Amino acid sequence: MYVVVGALLLITIVYMPDRGRLVLGRILPPNWMSLIHVPIAWFGYFWLYKQEHYFAALILLCLSGGLDLADGRVARAYDRLVGKPPKNLTFWTQMNHRGETSMGQSLDPACDKITVGPIFLDVCWTFCKKSAAIRNDGILWLLYLGVSLIILMLLVDISGQLLRLDYFKRWRRRKKHKRATKVGKYKTLAQWAWLALYPIWEQGWLPEAATYYLCFLDVALVATLILAMLSVLSKMRPLKVVWAQISI
Repeated sequence: MYVVVGALLLITIVYMPDRGRLVLGRILPPNWMSLIHVPIAWFGYFWLYKQEHYFAALILLCLSGGLDLADGRVARAYDRLVGKPPKNLTFWTQMNHRGETSMGQSLDPACDKITVGPIFLDVCWTFCKKSAAIRNDGILWLLYLGVSLIILMLLVDISGQLLRLDYFKRWRRRKKHKRATKVGKYKTLAQWAWLALYPIWEQGWLPEAATYYLCFLDVALVATLILAMLSVLSKMRPLKVVWAQISI
């Protein structure tokens, strides 16, 4: 039931027609969607989930993920129906603009990482706490592998965000804007999907298959890490070109 409610909420946002997205943008501009989905996700996980209010936590996490999916779609729908904004908008004008802006293209992926980073770090802490009470070497190995994969994934995410800075522009592909790539969206979706599957193990809902499920979670982390690495590589110029520029 919980999964169905969350899935219906996400499907409604993803497949909403442009007119509906335009109305949604009038209620909450896209850049505010990017900002607001961060505290919504944190409250859902660090408060409601920790207090074992699973249904309310799931709804808030799905709402946060839905806003993350909606912000870019709402902005592009506004541009298609109304027109693109003029250049050199002020900070406050960009924050309240309903279309796509250069600020929004950097703010959206940054907020994604701010949202999932602390949650994944809490998962690492949970893995470490549970490992203290486990004497099975196989399960310990799976737990430590999960911690290593999460830390590596977060480091790759941070490196991808650094590529958006002007200081690293020689490393970045020449693009008009610094928007998220399609593989980056898939990576974020994979992270959210993993976090949705994680409570099944953490809460012990499959006691007889806990080891196998933990192994499945590690495999899913490997896939998410690969997507994170591909996302960074999709933003980078060929290394030989970068090296040639550095050598000059």
